[in-house]
Amino acid sequence: MLIKKRLLAMGNVTAQKDFLPHRLISHLVDFGQEDMEASGVYPGYLLEHNQSLVVYQWDIEFLKGEVYGKRITEKCFSKLRRNLFFMRYFGIYHEDELLVKACGRWIIMDTEKRAMTLVPKQFILKAQEEVELLEKQGNDLLDISTTPIYIEPFEGAQKRRWEILPSYIDVNGHINNRILPAFAFNSMSFDFHRQYRIKKLTVTYHKEEKEDLSIGEEYWRQGDDSYHRFLDQQGNLLASIHFLWEKR
Repeated sequence: MLIKKRLLAMGNVTAQKDFLPHRLISHLVDFGQEDMEASGVYPGYLLEHNQSLVVYQWDIEFLKGEVYGKRITEKCFSKLRRNLFFMRYFGIYHEDELLVKACGRWIIMDTEKRAMTLVPKQFILKAQEEVELLEKQGNDLLDISTTPIYIEPFEGAQKRRWEILPSYIDVNGHINNRILPAFAFNSMSFDFHRQYRIKKLTVTYHKEEKEDLSIGEEYWRQGDDSYHRFLDQQGNLLASIHFLWEKR
C-alpha cells in the first residue's frame, strides 16, 4: 500500500471549499501511477512495450465537505481481476476521519492492436501480496459500489457542446479522463453549487475519443441526481456520468 501526505491547497477545491472532482481524479491517476511504479512498472515501461494504462470507470464517495486547508493522508492499493484488469482503491483521511473513498477500474491496452492485454507480472505480484494482507486485516475502502453505468437518452435533456482544446489531450492521444467530469460539473449553475455538494460520483467511459473539435453533452436533473451523457460528433456515447448531490 502506498501512503502519502499532502496539504489540500486552493487548487484542489471548489469555491465552497469542497473537493473539486476533476482535480481529484487527476491527482488519483498520478497517485496510482506512483503505486504502479513501486512495482517496477514505470511510465516509460508501458510506452516501451507499446502499452498504455487506461481507466474504465471511477466511483468516488465524498464523505465530508469543506476540506480546504486540511493536511491529509492518502492510501492506495490495487486488487486484480483475472490479471486482465484491476481495481485501484483510494482513501483520503484527515487525522482518523475518512474524507473520500474511491475506486478506479483500470486496464492495460496494447496500443498497436487496440485491445486489452495482461497486466505486467511485476504489478500482479505486488498487488497479490498487498491484498492478502489487507483482507486479513479488514479494510473499509473495499466497501464501495463499482457497478458500471450506462445512461440511456432522456427526452427532456438539455444539450450543449464543449470545445476540445490541445491541453485536454493526454499522452495516449485521447481526451484526458478528468475532462468529462469537469464538463459535467460545470453544467450545473453557480447557484446550484452554492446549495448542493457532491455526495457520490460515478463515471463510466464507454469509448475513447481522439482529437476532435468538440463533443456533445446531454444532461438533466432528477431530484438529488444529475445525469450526463457525452457524445462524439457521430453520436456515439463516450461516457456516462452520474452525480448524487446533497443539500448543504
